[in-house]
Order: sequence, then structure tokens, then C-alpha cells
Amino acid sequence: MRTKILPSALSLFNLNLLHLLYYSSNSLEPLLAKKIGLENEAIEIEKCLKDQIILQEKSIFQKEYDSKKEKLDKALKMDVLSKDEHVAKLAQAKLKLDNFDNIRKLKKQKEMDLITQDELTEKLTALGA
Repeated sequence: MRTKILPSALSLFNLNLLHLLYYSSNSLEPLLAKKIGLENEAIEIEKCLKDQIILQEKSIFQKEYDSKKEKLDKALKMDVLSKDEHVAKLAQAKLKLDNFDNIRKLKKQKEMDLITQDELTEKLTALGA
């Protein structure tokens, strides 16, 4: 009689185990989908923040350029600078503004220790920064 109870108890256990696995996998799927959704949302928020930071940095570069241009224009009008000096200095300031993205990337590379300080300085100088 024990042998009959044991197999039926074992099959009942297996059946319960199958039900448990089925229901737990069904309850995990919505949680996994929600987790993936939240991860994607976090990535989008990070992208938006990064974009805002880039816009703020670019605005700073633009203000620096505008200020430099204003000073150079004033110096030209006051005959403190020649037209050639004015053009050369303005071109140097414009070079820095035009290379904004490259300058950002170089600074990020230095932060991540991908380049040395000497390399950073050399490359920034070449870009007008």
C-alpha cells in the first residue's frame, strides 16, 4: 500500500511543482517587462540630461565667443588692433567655438584616463582652446 501512495504523492508533488513554475513564470513576465520599460525610461532620461548639459556648455562657449568678438571689435574701432590682428584673433576665437564637440570629447577622454594631460593640452591647443 505504501508503494501506491508514494507514486501518487510523487505525481501530485510533480503536478504542484509544474503549477508553481507555470504561475511563477506568468507572474515574472509582467515584472520583467516593467523592469525593461523602467530601464529604457532611465536611458531616455539620461540622454535628455546629457543633451541639456551639452546645450548649456555650448551656450557658455557661444557667450565666450560673443564677449571676445565684442572686445576685439571695440579694440579695432579704437585703433588698438589692426584689421589683420582683429581677423586673426577672431578666427582663433571662432575656431574654439567651431570645435566645441571635439573639445568636449577630448575632455571626456581625459576624465576617463584615455589620454594624458600632455596629450589633452596638445590637442586642445591645436583646436584653439
